[in-house]
Amino acid sequence: MSASSSVGPALGTSAACAADPAENAIAIAPAAGGDIAPSAEVAIVDTADSKTPLMESIRILKEQQKKMKDEKTRIQKELRNAEKRRRRLKKRARQLTEDDLVEVLQMRRTVEEIAHTTAVEGGHSESSSGSSTKD
Repeated sequence: MSASSSVGPALGTSAACAADPAENAIAIAPAAGGDIAPSAEVAIVDTADSKTPLMESIRILKEQQKKMKDEKTRIQKELRNAEKRRRRLKKRARQLTEDDLVEVLQMRRTVEEIAHTTAVEGGHSESSSGSSTKD
């Protein structure tokens, strides 16, 4: 018995695959160009027992990878849209006249005064009702 014959079937050579073709399949990964090249990787895939914990964990990891890739795509899209929105707003802001800016500031001051007045009035009614409930 030679060293190569004892090592050959254990490494998954074609003799080992031919001996039990139902359990083993050879997957050849193509080179970067898409063609099968002499440098292509050869992996033996066990098709008979594909429900092993290792295969299940690989499947789960692939699902997680797909979800993360989809999430990344969604976030990139949202970021791109936000940047476009910001550019449009800046462009519109540059086109405002001084009168427009004064009007915007007056509207802001009015809204702030209304909010402040409402908060103060709400605070007085709460304090009077709060003191009566404490007794």
